[in-house]
Amino acid sequence: MRIGILADIHENLSHLRWAIDVMREQAVDCFAILGDVFELGHRLDATVELLDGLAAVGVWGNHDYGICRNPHEDTRRRFSQRTMEFMGELRPRLEIDGCLFVHVEPWLDPEKIEDLWYFEGPPETMNSPGSASGGISKSPA
Repeated sequence: MRIGILADIHENLSHLRWAIDVMREQAVDCFAILGDVFELGHRLDATVELLDGLAAVGVWGNHDYGICRNPHEDTRRRFSQRTMEFMGELRPRLEIDGCLFVHVEPWLDPEKIEDLWYFEGPPETMNSPGSASGGISKSPA
């Protein structure tokens, strides 16, 4: 299966259209979104319309969280019903053909907003050779 990965779209319709065209030329079987569909909301309905036409599936990113998880009533009124449904279908994690997709590093929890905005790098325990993670190192040994 050929998976076309779309990440950090941020409502950029021209780049999204270009990426879709390239992936169609490559005979992609499935489109997977890795989060951050949302930017400011000015083109969210149009962005979702493009993604919806692809039958795209995916995960939310830090910019999407407030629309995907318990959106405020003002947010619900701002966007189309289909946009709200589509964003509500994004998940914290997605598995396709044995591949796991998330918007954050694997040791973080995409269901926690503070983890979606984490920038510190791996925990120190992950860098030790005897750690349960297998010893992820920042530089070659």
